[in-house]
Amino acid sequence: MKLRMSVVAGLIAEETRRMRPLETQRLCADLYVIQDGFANVFLVNTGDGFIAIDAGINPQNIAREMKILGIEPSAVKAVLITHSDIDHVYGLGAFPAAEVFLPEAELQMLGKYRISMSEQAWADACVRYADFVPAAGENLFGEAEFWPEDDCEVVETAQGKTISFLKNRIASSYQLVRDGGRLDFSGTKVDVALIAGHTQGLTSYIVNDKYAFVGDALSLLEGRVEPFNHFLNRDEAQHRTSISKLRDMGGFKYLLTQHYGYTAEIDQAFSNWSA
Repeated sequence: MKLRMSVVAGLIAEETRRMRPLETQRLCADLYVIQDGFANVFLVNTGDGFIAIDAGINPQNIAREMKILGIEPSAVKAVLITHSDIDHVYGLGAFPAAEVFLPEAELQMLGKYRISMSEQAWADACVRYADFVPAAGENLFGEAEFWPEDDCEVVETAQGKTISFLKNRIASSYQLVRDGGRLDFSGTKVDVALIAGHTQGLTSYIVNDKYAFVGDALSLLEGRVEPFNHFLNRDEAQHRTSISKLRDMGGFKYLLTQHYGYTAEIDQAFSNWSA
């Protein structure tokens, strides 16, 4: 079974068009953000270089935005990956001098298909996106007519056929980090906390008890915490439990997401949240 590229692109764009990333800028004295399409990459100044939170999508876009900020890519000493989805790891080539850190719990996602759909859901998407054309900046997958056959499968189950595609992969070498661990970069302290649900190994990084980088753990809509895009969540129940975990953790001043901005009003952001 061949999967038409326009359908895959349409399914992804339906989700990414809801996202509200920050524009490239300096956010705080020691914190910068890069916009790479619908995703953000954060840079924390350690005094001896920078650590990046996630790596975005397109190395060329990232290099261009870093030039606007006046930061050399070689100054990034480490990249902390929250999880292995393509919009968090495909831009790793922008940071040639950096060590890459990956959550140990995310290893189970590597080589696995990120999206699975019933045959009926796929058929509905084929009708909806038969003639879909990505807008500028939305074309993540090239100009081919069909999705690569070595990156999809159709499995017969008792409930019918399941169509799966888009394996998670990381091309770079990496070191593993564990839930509850702590990293230190020239005196910049980073605490590691597993917040699974979106993926099995999604992990937050709490920097200097100040910045909580939570990847795709939640959305911020009008300053309020909401679940992340349902279609992209691996385990919805666990996802909601992890949002409650973040609420109960506290101990940070800024809550920063990769697609839905950030807030310094932590209590207000969680005020209406119930798992």
